[in-house]
Amino acid sequence: MPDTVRFIPNMADKFNKSKTKNCYDILKENYMFDTAKFYSHMTNLVYERLLDKSTLNKIGTKLYGDTFYLKHPFGLDNPQVFIDWEERTLCLEASLPKLFQGHNVFGTNRLEFLCLATIELIYKQLGLTFTSHERRAVREHRFRLGRLDTTCSFLLDSSHQVAEALEAIMQQLRAEGRDWSAYGTHEIETVYNQQNSTRVADKFYNKHVELLRKKLHVGVAERDWILSFVRKLLRFEVTWRGRELKELELEYADLWSPQLLKQLMQQRLEKFNFQGVIKDELYINFRSDAPKASPNLFYDLWTQGARLGSHFRNRTLDRARDHLLKHRKIDIYRPAKTGCDIPLKKILTADNAYFTAPKYLTRRGAIFGIGGSNSPVSAKESRVLAPPLHLLPYMPVNCPIGRLAVHG
Repeated sequence: MPDTVRFIPNMADKFNKSKTKNCYDILKENYMFDTAKFYSHMTNLVYERLLDKSTLNKIGTKLYGDTFYLKHPFGLDNPQVFIDWEERTLCLEASLPKLFQGHNVFGTNRLEFLCLATIELIYKQLGLTFTSHERRAVREHRFRLGRLDTTCSFLLDSSHQVAEALEAIMQQLRAEGRDWSAYGTHEIETVYNQQNSTRVADKFYNKHVELLRKKLHVGVAERDWILSFVRKLLRFEVTWRGRELKELELEYADLWSPQLLKQLMQQRLEKFNFQGVIKDELYINFRSDAPKASPNLFYDLWTQGARLGSHFRNRTLDRARDHLLKHRKIDIYRPAKTGCDIPLKKILTADNAYFTAPKYLTRRGAIFGIGGSNSPVSAKESRVLAPPLHLLPYMPVNCPIGRLAVHG
């Protein structure tokens, strides 16, 4: 069977045929909290247990100075818990969804809920019961944040479009002279804005490539479905550091609501004012026994929009690429500027969002804290202890103009 070339439908038509802003076929969005560094009150019960070394040895928890490790339920890296004996606090930094789901592809947008559930894991490891009295004592002291990662995921039509979107984002940040950096092997996989900022940093990346490197645990619910779905996900992530959280007066977990999360993520996206486009694609399938082809054939396919970079292990294609690099100074592994334009500003927008994980996962109880009764906080406690929503107007951060370099 010969090699095949197939065109996909014109995606611009999908936008033109849309009657409302929430019915685009190309895109859905999911907002969630991911990595958090937070400080929690250490009650007398925990304080006394941590001083009782004989009991700790019996239950298999070892202190290393003023720290111990929380055993990860899915066998991933155990997060370190730091103890401040004078302030009576515990400090932990970890991807909170991974602690309860084994992955952070999707998750809940209830931050205080995740912090309480994490403290309950610590109690269980220490052989203690997280009673309503203990929950109330911990919650009344509030969870102070030292770092918070907020994310949203864009569902595109293919993995090729994810790569092209990242390429367009990198090109725009470079042209604007922003403090940017980008990483990737054969294609751009991650793009940062202000990566080393001590206040706030933005990150766009290919979620599927990340999962290929960090294997998904076999015990993850609906694992196969997630691995298939994630192939077309472009992830946007904002890392809020302690200084920025304090200035925004958002340094406590109970100040973060789903509404505020959506508002801040939308404002972070809008400040980029995306000008780039992605293209309709030409799919091409290489057979291992295909006849040798000339560099000119691959050049023609490349100019028509074929994503040749995904076939970098094909020897014939590698030789053609080397020839074209030498004689035409063209890298056919990079996307060509051909095809029908689809503006990034129509794709990377918060207007077409679904606010929780896909219904397929929530209906099956595969997302911790959504659609189930796995809440460490009772409804009564939620009404009594929850403070009013704090919808502070967003304060934009000036972006310093800095280095122009691609790392990796």
